[in-house]
Amino acid sequence: MHKLKQLLHKIDGQSYGAYKSIKGRYEFERFDLDIIKVQGDPFASPSLLEVSFLLTDFGFEPQCWSNADRRLGLENGIHHLASDALGRGKRRGSGKSGAIQIQTVGQTMFKRSSVEVEGNKVFIKFYVGLPAAGRRVLGREAMEMLLTDIPDWVERMDLNDNGQALKMERFALTNEKAEAIRKHLKANNWLAFIQNGSVLARKSGVDDRPMEDAVKFQSPASMEVEISVLGESMKGMAIPHGITVITGGGFHGKSTLLNALEYGVYNHIPSDGRTYCITDENAVKVRAEDGRYMQGVNISPFINNLPHKKDTVNFSTENASGSTSQAGNIMEAISLGANALLIDEDTSASNFMVRDQKVQSLIKADKEPITAFIERVQDLKAAGISSVMVIGGLGDYFEVADQVLMLDEYKVKEVTAEAKAIIEKFGGHQRTVEHQADFQPFQMKLDWPRIKSHFGDRAKTKSRDLDEISVNKDNINIRSLEQLVEPAQANLIAALLAKMGKGNFGSGDLAAVATEMQEQLNQQNFEDLTGPSGNLSFVRKYEFAAAVSRWKVSEQQPQRERGGGRRYGRRH
Repeated sequence: MHKLKQLLHKIDGQSYGAYKSIKGRYEFERFDLDIIKVQGDPFASPSLLEVSFLLTDFGFEPQCWSNADRRLGLENGIHHLASDALGRGKRRGSGKSGAIQIQTVGQTMFKRSSVEVEGNKVFIKFYVGLPAAGRRVLGREAMEMLLTDIPDWVERMDLNDNGQALKMERFALTNEKAEAIRKHLKANNWLAFIQNGSVLARKSGVDDRPMEDAVKFQSPASMEVEISVLGESMKGMAIPHGITVITGGGFHGKSTLLNALEYGVYNHIPSDGRTYCITDENAVKVRAEDGRYMQGVNISPFINNLPHKKDTVNFSTENASGSTSQAGNIMEAISLGANALLIDEDTSASNFMVRDQKVQSLIKADKEPITAFIERVQDLKAAGISSVMVIGGLGDYFEVADQVLMLDEYKVKEVTAEAKAIIEKFGGHQRTVEHQADFQPFQMKLDWPRIKSHFGDRAKTKSRDLDEISVNKDNINIRSLEQLVEPAQANLIAALLAKMGKGNFGSGDLAAVATEMQEQLNQQNFEDLTGPSGNLSFVRKYEFAAAVSRWKVSEQQPQRERGGGRRYGRRH
C-alpha cells in the first residue's frame, strides 16, 4: 500500500502513460490489490484490477464452498454483494476518469470471470478509469480512488458488519438444489421441472426481475410430481420428454411459460421467481431468421426438390428465407447434440410449421419443397429429440402432441384429452410424407484457411451488446440467439473466436470445435483460454456455434502483431 502511494505521488502530473508503472500486486491490511492492465489513454477502455481476500476473515462460512455446486452459487452471491456495495463512483478528471465498475450481473447463476473462489480466497475483478486532466496523471485523485474508495468498498463486503451471511449461504444452497433437480430430470426422462409457487412473469421486456403480484405457478394435478431435493420435499410440474403443445388465448401466458423453459437451461438466483424452473441444459430455442447467412447445412429432412435442383444436403445461402433458416437452425442444433427444441409459433415461418388441407389440395406434394415441421415432429421424437411448441392458431398439432397444456389467465391446465377429442371431431392433419427422415448429425464444416486469414498473432474481435460480434471488419448478427441473456456472454464468444482463429480448438468440424470449447470452459478458468478479463460469462456450445455459423468469412490479410506481450499469471 505504501509503495503504491509513493508511485502515485511520483507520477502526479506526468503524461498518462506513466500509469503503466503502477502495474503489479500490493498488500493492504485485509486484502491484496492486483493492477493487471493499465489503460493507455483516459478515453480508452478502463484499467483492469483485482482484489482478493480470505473468505473466513470476512465472515463467510466454509460450508458455502464445500463442493463445486455451492462454490459456484457463492461466487454469484459475492458478485451481487460486490455490485451492491460498490455504489456510484464520482467523476475525477476527463474521459472515463473516476469510474469504478464491476461486470453487470443479472438473474442467472453461472460462471463469470469477475468473481472466482479458490479454496478460502475470493478474487474479484473490476474496472477503474484512472483519473486524468487531459492526458496528464491526476496522482492525488488516483490515491483517493485506489487507497480510500477501493478499501472502503472491500470493507462493505464484510459479512460480520453487513448482516448478509444468510443471503450468501442461500445463494450457495440454491445452486446446489438446482443441480440436484437436474439429476432428477435425467433419472426420470423429464425435459423440465417447474416448482409450484414459481413466478414466471417478468416486470417488462427490458426488466428481467419477477413481476410483482403475478399469478404464481401451480402444476395441473395430472402432471404434478413430488421430489426430494437435498432432504427437502418439492412439488411441481414435470414435463416429460416427447411432444408438448402449449396453447391458450392471446396474452394468457403461453410465451411466458416457454420463456421460463428456454432460460431454465441456466440456474437462477434465489429471488428470481424461476429459481427452481429447471430445463434440460441441451434444450435449444429455434426460430425463423429471415436473411441469415448459412453455409453447408443439411436441411433436406425439411426442404428438398428446390427449383433448379439446388442442393439441400449441403445448403448455402447469403439470405435465407424464414423456412430455410428455421430448418437450418433446427438441423444445426441437432448436430450439436440438442435433445429438445423450443418453438414459438409467433417467431416461426408459417409455411414451415404446417400446410393445411386446402393448401395441400391446391399445391401437390411434388411441387412443394417444404416438408412442414408437423410432418417431422414425430420422427424427431423417435430420434430422441423432444419438441415444446407454443401454438395459438395451428390446432393440427393437437394430433401429434403427447401432452397439451392450456394457459388461462396465467394458470396452467392439462387439456390433452379435450384436444384429442377435437381432433376426433374435426379431423387431424393429412400427412403427405413417409416417416423416413434422417436426423443424424451432419458435419458442420469450417472454412479454416479463410478464418486463419483474419488472425495474425493479434486478433481483433468485439461484441456490441447482444446484437453483433465483429471479427476485424466482418459482422456477425446474433440478435436471434434468444438464449443469450447478458452481454458478457457475447464478450466470451468474441474472445473464443479469437482463440479459435489461432487454432486452439483443433481443426475439426464446428460441432467438434464447439464441444471441445465447452469442455475447456467447464474445466478451466476463463482466463486460461482468453487471457485476463473481468467481463465474461459462461456460454453454451449451442450459442457459440450458432455465432460461428452466422459468420460470413471474408478474405482479409492477417493482422500484424503490434508488440510482444507477457503471459498473464495471477497465482503465485
